[in-house]
Amino acid sequence: MLFYLKERTKTMKNPEIKVMSMLVLFALLLASCGGGGSADRVRQEQLNEIKESTSESLHDLLYDIEERIEIIEEQMEQAEGELAAELEESRDEVKEQKEIIENEMAKIDEATLDTWNDVIESSSATIAQVRSELNEISRKVRDLIEE
Repeated sequence: MLFYLKERTKTMKNPEIKVMSMLVLFALLLASCGGGGSADRVRQEQLNEIKESTSESLHDLLYDIEERIEIIEEQMEQAEGELAAELEESRDEVKEQKEIIENEMAKIDEATLDTWNDVIESSSATIAQVRSELNEISRKVRDLIEE
C-alpha cells in the first residue's frame, strides 16, 4: 500500500500543465478567428471544448484525491490512539483539498469568453497549490505509517 502511495505521488498527472496548454491553445484559436457573429459562435464552441477538457483534467485530480482518502481510511482502520487521530486529521486535510478542486471546477464551468483567462490563471495557481499540499500530506502519512 505504501509503495502504491509513493508511486502514485510520483506519476500523478500534471493538470496545471494541461490547463496552461489549453489556455495557450485557446488564445491561439481566438486570435485566428475574425470578427462577426459566426466568429463569436466559433469562439464559444472552442471555449466549451476547452472547458470540457479542463474539467476532465480536474476530474482526474479528484479521482486521485479520492484514492488518497481511501488509502488513509484503510490505514485508519488498523490504527489506534494517536496514530488514528493523526491519520484522521490527514484525511480531513485531503478532503479540504478535494473541496478546493470542486470549487475550481465550478468556476471553470461558469467561465465566459470574457473571464476565461482570469479563471484559468487562478485555477492553475490553485491546482499547483493543491498538488503541493497533497504531496506534503502524503509524505506525512507515509512517515506516520512507517514509524
